[in-house]
Amino acid sequence: MSLNDKLTTAEISHLWNSYVFDSLIHNLFSYFLSNVEDEDIKKYIEYVISATKQHITDYANIFMEECIPVPRGILPEDVNTNTSRLFSDKFYIVYGENLVKFAFNNFAFAYVESNREDIRKLFKERIDELKEVHQNVINILASKDINVKPPYIDTRSKIEFVENNDFFAGYLGEIRNLSSLEIKHLFYNQLSNSIGKALMAGFSRVASSREIKDYFTKGGEMADKYVKLFSDKLLKEEISQSISLDSEVLTYSGEKSPLSDRFMLNHTVFLNSFGIGNYGISLAQSQRRDLTAMYGKLIVEVGLYANKGVDLLINNKWLEQPPLPARKKELAHR
Repeated sequence: MSLNDKLTTAEISHLWNSYVFDSLIHNLFSYFLSNVEDEDIKKYIEYVISATKQHITDYANIFMEECIPVPRGILPEDVNTNTSRLFSDKFYIVYGENLVKFAFNNFAFAYVESNREDIRKLFKERIDELKEVHQNVINILASKDINVKPPYIDTRSKIEFVENNDFFAGYLGEIRNLSSLEIKHLFYNQLSNSIGKALMAGFSRVASSREIKDYFTKGGEMADKYVKLFSDKLLKEEISQSISLDSEVLTYSGEKSPLSDRFMLNHTVFLNSFGIGNYGISLAQSQRRDLTAMYGKLIVEVGLYANKGVDLLINNKWLEQPPLPARKKELAHR
């Protein structure tokens, strides 16, 4: 595959999304670095800052070579590192572990959907980096005795086959136990909502706009409801391994917000898309009808909440438009 080939739509979109995402993480972790206390977590944060800085440069160089406008993304002006902290060190590392899974999914899709050799190599390097980052995060979590592992179960002793449609039941009659796959999805959805709830609590404390503050408060209430929903499903099976991050949101003492409303709203829109994607996969891989109905309902609810966030971004002129095809009149003058 020639390096002179034009970028495909898939390659442009993955590079654009990666630039915006890495700019968000780079600047957010710069704020984390300004107040982190634990030395192990500090080294991890420093690595992420260094890596994302290089990523941003790599993407920008490709855009300039291809005569594609470099995205604005998130800039240092969106983050104030000269103020007090909003979250604990424990939150930083749990958030970071969840972030690695999100990035793995993005870069894996980017790799398999890219055709140009240099772009495939770029995203393969990102995946290789993430392997090391994830191992480092796992080691830190273990050393701090922070448990974010899915539950254990005792499996049955022989292979079994589905005998009738009762396997899919979830409302009436005898309902089977959750499968390991269903437990996994419930656990990780519970965890991601615990993280989202903490973020929304922190964001709502420092947002300057009343409308945006109310939006974050609503997001925190939804996340709290979903944490309880997933927990209840697991508790009925006598499975309880939830993690609460409520106490990891600190009382903020700074005069100026550490994060701009623009930053926090864009980050929340990212979270919304991540959540909808997770619920879609969970729906597809769950076979009990009560679970599929639950995930379908959550997709609709989060979708409506996400639309409100997008409206707020548009009203404030903060929603950056991804690359669109050039108009014919523009092409005629090139």
